[in-house]
Amino acid sequence: MRADLGEEGVDGFRDMLNGAVVVPPSDAFGPCFTRTVAELRRFDLGFDPAVLVSQDRIVRGLKQGSEAERAGLRNGDRIMNRFPQDAMQADQSATLTLRIERGGREREITYLPRGVAVPAYQWAARPCGAGKR
Repeated sequence: MRADLGEEGVDGFRDMLNGAVVVPPSDAFGPCFTRTVAELRRFDLGFDPAVLVSQDRIVRGLKQGSEAERAGLRNGDRIMNRFPQDAMQADQSATLTLRIERGGREREITYLPRGVAVPAYQWAARPCGAGKR
């Protein structure tokens, strides 16, 4: 590996394995793209995500002040529906509608499953020279 990556590459790989943030160079995807930084809110259900794979799907670990709590979700609510998290995580504006059962009655709670804003790296297209793609 050292012969292929060199000392700097091996050190960078070790840093990444130890949790360091690896930031590719701005031109990592070629001359037609540039790295930008945007503030994006992290995907956050507002409760313990293990609930979704549990047998009873009873909400626990509700985060105080979360979007879920503000929308009315409570510890002890039973989640009755399933939903695709992957698509939701990629869309900053995607809301989540949970069909819940509380006290023998069903109701829906809709909220934006997002938490704190963090800087996120993205690549934007930029003009390329004629004939370049």
